[in-house]
Amino acid sequence: MIIDAHSHLWLKQDTVVDGQRIRTLSPNGSRSAFFGEEVQMLPPFMIDGRNTAEVFLSNMDYAQVGGAVVVQEVIDGNQNEYISEVQKDSLGWEWLSVSARPRR
Repeated sequence: MIIDAHSHLWLKQDTVVDGQRIRTLSPNGSRSAFFGEEVQMLPPFMIDGRNTAEVFLSNMDYAQVGGAVVVQEVIDGNQNEYISEVQKDSLGWEWLSVSARPRR
């Protein structure tokens, strides 16, 4: 079985990292403003700037990937609410979650 060990899901890429704004650009949502440059962040067919669970699972099926680890990065912005929704909806998959926070 093939496992994608590092993947991301997001509805909207819009955050600030080290004082630099990272966001999806219009009109082609596959490109982003990324640390002062315009870069191709997504495959060109993904024109809405979203990497949804539905699109991700479709691509997994196409590539015959049997499982995945979804992680969050600061460059995607906070996606906690969306990831929680995905887990509740399941979409025919079992979604497990691990989260961490700094000790206080």
